Amino acid sequence: MPPDDLPWQRWDRGEKDVKLRFRPVFPDRPVIIRPRSPLNLSPRAKAMFYVGIPAFIELTAHSEGQYEVLHSWPSDPPSNTWHGTPISGTLCYSVKTRARRQYVPDDWQQMSIISTVEIANSGSHMLPFERLFFETGHLGVFEHQGRLWANHARIRTGEKDDSLSGVVFGSKPFGEAADSVSLSQPRLGRVRRSMLKEAFSTFLGVTHPYD
Repeated sequence: MPPDDLPWQRWDRGEKDVKLRFRPVFPDRPVIIRPRSPLNLSPRAKAMFYVGIPAFIELTAHSEGQYEVLHSWPSDPPSNTWHGTPISGTLCYSVKTRARRQYVPDDWQQMSIISTVEIANSGSHMLPFERLFFETGHLGVFEHQGRLWANHARIRTGEKDDSLSGVVFGSKPFGEAADSVSLSQPRLGRVRRSMLKEAFSTFLGVTHPYD
């Protein structure tokens, strides 16, 4: 039996609206990711990371020929954090688990979405990596051997005026997980490439004073 103080949410429906669907989706905000220990990327170097992002569970209802989103709940309630300056920035979620260089299934909870991120330093200077601003709006959710996966992402960043800096999104998860089944589409739609919206510090940087 559910506890007596459990909050309830109710929705009205039409007579023919009888189909409900639950599915895993990405959080509705960007997430801040940190490596297990501070890392410096050498010039022209690249590194691959595995990140477990707790899924949200989305409830949709079939109405007038299409599914409408009713609500979503976090599988593991995240904490809030801020990315940017006190005047200009973005409200984000902070990922509790750290980015890892290898995939070890037991490192993440069952409802974590395994996201692979390749970071390439195209600049001529050492690049500190203590935190990563990661926009998940163009990532879908897949299932492979009982685990949730995201399509692969490659981040290229370097000098402040590097016009090629940005994120390239694959259509499927990385490696063996490419043989997977799609469960949910990206919240902001599929794109192949997303450009930097702000300065170099948008993606990588040292620990932020507002964390």
